Amino acid sequence: MTVGISKKKIAQPASRVRLLTAAELEAEMAQTAAAEQAKYPAPAALPPLVMDEINGAVSAYHPLGRYVVIQPLVQGGLPTIKNTRITAGVLVGWVEQGYSPAEVARDFDIPTEAVEEAVALAGTYDYDRRYR
Repeated sequence: MTVGISKKKIAQPASRVRLLTAAELEAEMAQTAAAEQAKYPAPAALPPLVMDEINGAVSAYHPLGRYVVIQPLVQGGLPTIKNTRITAGVLVGWVEQGYSPAEVARDFDIPTEAVEEAVALAGTYDYDRRYR
């Protein structure tokens, strides 16, 4: 039996990754938000967007608390722990399974206060909703 080899061209990856400036990131986020607003409408109570620069990279997020934030371009807009890709819903799930906030914090290498905040805000924000 003969196995055929596909002759499709494979796209070559970009040779360099360029960090976006704050203005470029803002423009990209506005474009993404406008394109998906009908699909993922933003709630009226979402805090204003904050922009921080960390080691030359710009981070844009809606702060829900000190640790829990919504970064529209991270994890599909699910609430996460600031500067991580850990979703708040995952942390709450572990606590609901019977683990203490200290155990969860240790396992995820984040402050215990971040887990406690995620649990406290779970009644206010829908952690399964994508805020884009």
